[in-house]
Amino acid sequence: MPFGTNPNNPMLDRGWGYGMAVVVDETMSAYGTNNGEFGWSGSLGTFSWADPVSGTSVVIMLQIQPSGAYNIASKFKAMVHQSMID
Repeated sequence: MPFGTNPNNPMLDRGWGYGMAVVVDETMSAYGTNNGEFGWSGSLGTFSWADPVSGTSVVIMLQIQPSGAYNIASKFKAMVHQSMID
C-alpha cells in the first residue's frame, strides 16, 4: 500500500515491507526506478537503495539539516540512473 505523510510528496510509487520502502508502482515514480527496488533515507540525508532488476546497490552518506534542503540524494539518484542508460 502506498505511504507518505507529506501531502506535497505522497510517495504513491512506494509501499512498505521488511522495514524498508519498496517500489510497487514504477509508473508513479518521479524518477527512474524499477518495481521491487527497495531502500531508505536517513534523517540527515543518508540514502540507500538496491535494485534487483538492474543489479545495482547504492549508498550516499550525507549530513545535511534539514535532510532535503538541496535535494542532493534525489539528484544523485537521477545521475546514477542516467549513467546506466547512457
